[in-house]
Amino acid sequence: MKSIHYILITFSVILLFSNCEEEVISPGNPSNPSGLPNYFIQDCDTMQVDIEFTGGTNFFNEDDGSYFTIDGVQDWNHMCSQYLDEPAMIAAGLTYIDIWTSTVVPTEYGSRAELKYDASDPTNPTLEIDIRSDCFHSGIYDDCFSLNVDIEDINSIPINSPSLPIEDNWYGKYMVYNEFYRIEYVINFSTIDIPNKKFHGNIAITFLPIITFNPNDPPGTVQLYPPGTTFPFFANVDFKFICKP
Repeated sequence: MKSIHYILITFSVILLFSNCEEEVISPGNPSNPSGLPNYFIQDCDTMQVDIEFTGGTNFFNEDDGSYFTIDGVQDWNHMCSQYLDEPAMIAAGLTYIDIWTSTVVPTEYGSRAELKYDASDPTNPTLEIDIRSDCFHSGIYDDCFSLNVDIEDINSIPINSPSLPIEDNWYGKYMVYNEFYRIEYVINFSTIDIPNKKFHGNIAITFLPIITFNPNDPPGTVQLYPPGTTFPFFANVDFKFICKP
């Protein structure tokens, strides 16, 4: 099976679907008033992602010293593509900055999928999937869930044939609630339809503690986590992407 690479995006990249992706102007005027009407339209035919964590997750809240869990169904577990109702915005005299500096930006607004082609071999594109649930932010990091999946040579991936468990130990690639983890995962596609740009499937992820790569640490040193952090914990990700022609 061809290699499948996961890269965590730790900077906030705000992207929309439009033939796979379209950049949106970044906010620049925090003085704009909040509470604008919601000008986002939900499109679950283009993108739908269901994420559920299990395993007794127990995370420490640095803001108030409490612990919390994200097991089970959360309000950000179920995500669909969101796009702006531009005619309504124009009629109201609004700009992208007005919308972004309001309080109505959907948490799943940054998710996207895109086929990337290499000129040296245009028959085997890479499928790039960016799944994020922007509950809130701490500095430049996402405090909920952010995962970028790059699947090379998507034409060669078998259908309904789960991959063998794959382990990724690279430091700094996977984060949940401001902590890095290493992962083991199994990915299974139920649909790969490149002509129609349709991709359905599932990713089963196991989160494990990071082994540090600091040369000053003894070999095999485990990165310290807040007391009470549960290992392992798990995420089940069902996804459906359709990049419109």
